[in-house]
Amino acid sequence: MAIKNKEGHWIDAAGNAIPVKYIKKYDKTLDKVVTGLAEKARRTSAAIASLKKQAFDDIEKFISDAEKIYGMTVRTAEGNKVLTNFSNTIKIEIKVNKIIDFDNRLQMAKGIIDVCLKTWGEGSDDKIKLIVDRAFAVDNKGKLDRDRILDLRNIDIKEPEWKQAMHLINESIRIVGTRTYIRFWEKKGNDWEVIPLDIAGC
Repeated sequence: MAIKNKEGHWIDAAGNAIPVKYIKKYDKTLDKVVTGLAEKARRTSAAIASLKKQAFDDIEKFISDAEKIYGMTVRTAEGNKVLTNFSNTIKIEIKVNKIIDFDNRLQMAKGIIDVCLKTWGEGSDDKIKLIVDRAFAVDNKGKLDRDRILDLRNIDIKEPEWKQAMHLINESIRIVGTRTYIRFWEKKGNDWEVIPLDIAGC
């Protein structure tokens, strides 16, 4: 429900205390729908977080127990994994993605690329210029699109300067962390379909 003060008046977006008798039925109904759904969303979010933790804990225990059974002394729990049930109709996929960033050598590479584009002049491919511009464009948070920058390495340009720039991009890559994802799949006929746990995919 809406935020209220000690007198029971509803507090609006501007911080004003509005007596209930002056609040329209439309606003009361809308507040009830929105706050009710938001509360259900919070409970669902907590349930998904609990499922994720339980899944990782159970899988970790399974792998540890399996290592003991087979006398393993080398840790095998890190990295991507796929686990299936006996009938191969349910699959759990764990994927570990590296979080990357770039050091100052990326700007050095950008400088070389800019020189290349100027040197090539009007005879160069406008598509290459567009790809480069998009690769180094920042979003509204001031961040670069890492995938677009890495995709520049797939452009087959023979000039030594371009190759030097691509080498600098490779050298500038730094692993700053990892992010682990878990997905649940079930087989429908001959195809695997993900069990959606995000609200957009349900």
